Amino acid sequence: MTTPPTDSAQPLHLLPPDYPIAYGLPDATTVLSEFNRVLAFVRSALHFEFWDEQGHLTPYKYHGQNLTLKSGALRPDSYEAGVLYAALLELTHSHPELTFSTELRTWIQEHLRAIEWWALKFTEHPSTVKLGKGLTHPRNLDDCGTMTWAIVRGRHHHLALPDGTDTLIERALHFIAHEEHRLSDGTLCRMRPYCHTLWLDDLTQALPLLCEYHQYPWKTVEGQYLTEALTQFEAYFTRMYDEKLGLMRHGYVVDAPSHPTFAWGRANGWVLLSLSELIAALPPDTPEHTRALGYLEQLAASLVRVQGYNGFWHQLLDQPNTYEESSCTAIFSAVLMKACAQGWLDARSYLPAALAGFNALRSKITAQGMIEGTCVGTGLGFDPVFYAYRPQSPYAWHAYGPYVLAVSAYLSVLKSHHLYLNDCAVHCYQHPQHPQTAAFEEER
Repeated sequence: MTTPPTDSAQPLHLLPPDYPIAYGLPDATTVLSEFNRVLAFVRSALHFEFWDEQGHLTPYKYHGQNLTLKSGALRPDSYEAGVLYAALLELTHSHPELTFSTELRTWIQEHLRAIEWWALKFTEHPSTVKLGKGLTHPRNLDDCGTMTWAIVRGRHHHLALPDGTDTLIERALHFIAHEEHRLSDGTLCRMRPYCHTLWLDDLTQALPLLCEYHQYPWKTVEGQYLTEALTQFEAYFTRMYDEKLGLMRHGYVVDAPSHPTFAWGRANGWVLLSLSELIAALPPDTPEHTRALGYLEQLAASLVRVQGYNGFWHQLLDQPNTYEESSCTAIFSAVLMKACAQGWLDARSYLPAALAGFNALRSKITAQGMIEGTCVGTGLGFDPVFYAYRPQSPYAWHAYGPYVLAVSAYLSVLKSHHLYLNDCAVHCYQHPQHPQTAAFEEER
């Protein structure tokens, strides 16, 4: 018969808890091993080929008729792919010491070159290959927003992109400025499911591109793109921030007499991602930068409060009986870690929760490199049943780009802070510590 531990035999507060998901400090080598597994799956799913009318594999610049595009599980010019390309570029730019960075940049470059070439070709004459059509013939922000963000970032990072790249960039900017629906005050909106409806998701389809283009070194531009990004964010925040919950409502019908809040996780994640791009672009020590940091603090405090006990965030953030969802967990973990590494948030207050989310996300990676537990593409609803029962799929690609951002942010945290378990809990310090016991005082 096993004798139960007693406090006289050993300190009971140091007993290892039975965590359902690993708690603590992720090992960097393990994180990179997992990343390589995910990357291998992503590259296979993003693989695409061109076949001519005789059934022969051909280069993407082939000019024959009846060319057929054969692609993998992920449409290579989708908005989710745009987020993924932008995330991979951030990773390779922030951590060039990684052995795969140079080769991965070449892979991204070839994908973007092919997509852009066919987008420009479609402008000249419609083809059976519709790759990149949304870049030249956008119908909504989803068609061009994040893909153009990735293209602009590729130019920033000196990828060799084709002649005509500026034409595609200017096409997306023109669509945002002059073609997408707007309210009378200039706020971007949609006309579905009701006239003049704000979708929280649209911030990520516009703001990262505007912020990236503001920093575009090949053109002389005024500050209007950054001003527009901040104006749009504040217009959305004013209408869609729920003061009671401290979270954002997914939808807002302008002329409705009331505005119920359904705090869908991924839409709130896209807000946080957009805000992080805005903060990075705004000049520091300005009133605008200070305001943006205030929005981040407000949202971060609420997100930590509603985080689940396994480290995940839920499909409806304030409804813990809805399922644990991977894409919003990835975005929140990524942005909170990045904000701590950059000094936008106090790491002592927010990094432990971000690391718990990162560990939770990692538990969803399969042996094949797939990420499970992701809500599929989701429209706008005004009832909890709609959100609570949205299907999940590892082929819903919304988690993969944010996962890459989370890996990049974690590697940045390891460079900016020193992480320890102190009295069994995760803590972070500005300076190295030399603990001699399981619970220790901070060395300054």
